[in-house]
Amino acid sequence: MPDLVAQRDAGSGEMPTPSTTFEGLSNQDNFALYGGRVNPPDTNGAVGPNHYVQTVNLVWGVWDKSGTKLFAPPR
Repeated sequence: MPDLVAQRDAGSGEMPTPSTTFEGLSNQDNFALYGGRVNPPDTNGAVGPNHYVQTVNLVWGVWDKSGTKLFAPPR
């Protein structure tokens, strides 16, 4: 049986350049809000059709695809 998931074109093997980058949350945000850090920081993020959502332990934030902060703790 053929492998139906195999790539047909391997391409250059390099990751494409991101179209937008911006500063997200860090463990420092936990310290600023709660007076302590959680080590190691447990960072998670997900990209949807219009937004990026990120969590780092106790804090979370939402950005639009252009990097505009919609909700996140103050710095």
